[in-house]
Amino acid sequence: MGGITGAAATAGGASIASAGLGIVSSVMGGEATNAADQYQAGILSEKAQLGQTQAVEVNANSVMRLNASLGNIDAVRAASGDSPTSPTAAALRSVTTSNADQNKAIQIGNILSQSEMDVAGANYLKSAGSFALSQSILSGVTGAAGTVGKTNPANLSAFAGLFTPGAAPPVPV
Repeated sequence: MGGITGAAATAGGASIASAGLGIVSSVMGGEATNAADQYQAGILSEKAQLGQTQAVEVNANSVMRLNASLGNIDAVRAASGDSPTSPTAAALRSVTTSNADQNKAIQIGNILSQSEMDVAGANYLKSAGSFALSQSILSGVTGAAGTVGKTNPANLSAFAGLFTPGAAPPVPV
């Protein structure tokens, strides 16, 4: 086996080191992107949970306000001497209930719609973070392969024993 000059071995080693650093750098970038996406996904998940809670609170508050409004209608009509079972009282109660239910449905629908958008955003960011990580690994490996592929083969011959099963490592002369 011929001797390998120190410069060739150094060049080959530098190529491999550069490729290794490229992989590490790419993966670290992917991990950072993934961590940022996972953090943002967590924030959106919390917002979605808060939206669910807010919808329940709005529902309860709307029911209380409706009951207060119906009580006021009954009190005013009773104070004026009108029968609580009159058709006018029933119509007032019906219109008031219908309006309150419509307003409640709109408010709760808007809150739940936003909550669903937050859940969808969180799911997207979780997926995007995982994808960024896998792409960074792939990018690092292909970049390393490109770096090593552009290296003069004579400079890599010092490492031939590392990549050939059963071959003895080269002996520098």
